[in-house]
Amino acid sequence: MRHTEINSGYMVQAITNGIQKPRLLSISNSIFNNSPQRHFFHIQNTEGVNITLSDNSFTTGYPNYTGCLYLFGFNEVEIIRNTINYTTDRMFSIGINSTNNKSLNINHCNVSGFNTCIQRGYIFQDDLEDVELIYNEDIRIYNCSLNGGQNNNGAAISIGLANNYQVSGVKIDLNTISDYKTGIQINNADNFSLGITNNSITDYGLVGILVSNGSEALIKENLISADASTSEHCVGISVNQVSNPIILGNTIEAYNVSSPGSGISLVSCNNGEVRLNTIQNHLYGIELGSSSPKIGANTIINNKAYGIYISDNSNPDLTGSFVGADQFPLSGYNTIRENGLCTETRNSELYLLTHLTQNGEMTSFYRLNKHLNWNVNVTFV
Repeated sequence: MRHTEINSGYMVQAITNGIQKPRLLSISNSIFNNSPQRHFFHIQNTEGVNITLSDNSFTTGYPNYTGCLYLFGFNEVEIIRNTINYTTDRMFSIGINSTNNKSLNINHCNVSGFNTCIQRGYIFQDDLEDVELIYNEDIRIYNCSLNGGQNNNGAAISIGLANNYQVSGVKIDLNTISDYKTGIQINNADNFSLGITNNSITDYGLVGILVSNGSEALIKENLISADASTSEHCVGISVNQVSNPIILGNTIEAYNVSSPGSGISLVSCNNGEVRLNTIQNHLYGIELGSSSPKIGANTIINNKAYGIYISDNSNPDLTGSFVGADQFPLSGYNTIRENGLCTETRNSELYLLTHLTQNGEMTSFYRLNKHLNWNVNVTFV
C-alpha cells in the first residue's frame, strides 16, 4: 500500500479473519499531514499478519489528536526510517500505540514533540506519549532520535508490562534521547531479558534510566547527562527491586544543576554489579538502600555530599577481587575523590548509615574518608 500524500485525513482498516487474510501489509514513502482524528492509522484484528511502515512522514498539530499509529495483534511489526512530529502542546497524545504484537522492531526513526516516546504496558500518565507498547512479545528499539520538545513531562521510552504474559526480551540500543522528564522507564513485571546499551540521554528532568522489578537487567555504556535548571533532584540510573542488575561502563553527569539527586541509586537489589562507571556532580555518586552489589573500578568525583552512601540493610562488596583472564576488577579499586563539602557532616567519601560491628562495638553509622582504616579497596585522592 503506497501513498504520496494524505492531508487532513486518516485511514482505518480492520483485517478480518479467514483464508483470504493478507500475510504482509506494507506502507512506505508516504506523507501524512494534519489529521483531525485520534489516529492516522488504526489497524487491528491482524493475527498472523506482518506489517512494515518505512520511510513515511507523519505531522500533525490538531489539539484533539491522541495518536499517530495504532497497531494491534500483528505477528511482526517493523517501523523503519519514519519521521513522526507533533506540533501542539497537549497533555495526552500517543505517537505509536502497539498492542498485542508478537515482535516489534523500531529502527532509525525520528520522533519529536511528544513527551513520552516509547511505551509498552499499563503505565498511563497525564503526559504526551510518543510510542505506547502493550503486550508485545519481543521488542527492539535502536538508532532512533527521540526529542521531547518543550514540555518535558513524560518518558522517551516507557515499557510497563502486565503480569502473566510471556515476553522474550527487550533491547534498547544506540538511541539519542533529549528533553524528557525520564529518558528510559522499564517496569519488568514479566521478568524478560533486558538490555539498555549505548544510548545518549541528555537534558532529562527527573531520571535518566529507571528500571523496576525483574531478576536481571543490563545497563551498559550509556551517556546520561543533565544540564538544565529543569533537572533538579535528577537521578542518573535508578534501579528498584531487581535481583541482579549489571550497571557497567556508564558515564553519568550533572552540570548546572543546583540540587541533583544520586548518580546511581539501587533500592532492594540483593546482588548485582556496579562497575567501571564515571559519576560526577550529583548529590551522592552511588546510593544504596537495602542493596548489596559488588562495586568495582568506578570513578566517583565532585559529587556534592558523599561518594558512596550506604543505608541500613545494605552490604556491598568493596573488597578487591577480579574476574576473567584479563583480571578486570569485579569489586574494589574504586577512585573516589573531591566529594562533599569541607564540613563535619559533608566531608565523607563513603558514608554508611547502618548497624555494623567494628572492634566488637555496635554503631549506627560510619563516615569513611582517607584517614579511616576499613576493609575496602578504594583510592582516595
